[in-house]
Amino acid sequence: MYKQISENKFNELLNSYEQGGTYQKKKTMGNSMESKLFEDVGFDDLTRKAEVKEDLQSNIMEVTFTKKDGEQRVMTCTLVTEAIPVDKRPKPLAEGEEPKPVKEHLQSVWDVKAEGWRSFIWANVTAVKVANDIETV
Repeated sequence: MYKQISENKFNELLNSYEQGGTYQKKKTMGNSMESKLFEDVGFDDLTRKAEVKEDLQSNIMEVTFTKKDGEQRVMTCTLVTEAIPVDKRPKPLAEGEEPKPVKEHLQSVWDVKAEGWRSFIWANVTAVKVANDIETV
């Protein structure tokens, strides 16, 4: 998810980051190949979160994020029901049982490699992509 910014703002931001930060130039498609500038709004943006959650529900993904201790981690994870062992799948609520409160800043996922439930903080996500060459049981 990107928002358009002026070229002056882009150059100012680019100069303030040693490696360009999260700002980048993109080309637009259409009748003209006009250069436009965009600012990455981050993975904690509501629209981007919804897109990634949708991807997690239909694919096995690689999510790169910074852990609380500062270490970078790449987690191969999913929310695809068939990829989660039957005994580890979320159970339906019993009659009268209240659901756990939702923590909007976190995302719980099934870690395919560790074979367990894990979570990440949306604001700490740096990259997301569909995982390749992943075998599931």
